[in-house]
Amino acid sequence: MNSSVLTPVEGSELKVPCFVSPGAFSFERFVKVDAQADQKDLIITAFVPDKYVEDPEPKSNKIRKGRITAIVRYIEGQYVGLLFPGELLSVSNPVRVSKTWLSKEAEK
Repeated sequence: MNSSVLTPVEGSELKVPCFVSPGAFSFERFVKVDAQADQKDLIITAFVPDKYVEDPEPKSNKIRKGRITAIVRYIEGQYVGLLFPGELLSVSNPVRVSKTWLSKEAEK
């Protein structure tokens, strides 16, 4: 978790915490983000090119903690639209998340 509160800015890139595992191809990773939106949990899953994922153990077959790069697409009240790279499986881009959750969890 981020030690300070982050203020999202439209167009900025943020690093969002995720769980990382191998993807279907050698140049990608499967990621799972546990986010919040509308006062409930939101699970985001995607196949993402390597270059957008901070993976502490890229050769590992185990699930591990990492970070995925996302772009702030819009800010509407208490929500932020994040644009994730790759092929999203569980939701559509941009993904609407809680500004409070994002401010606590993301890094620049």
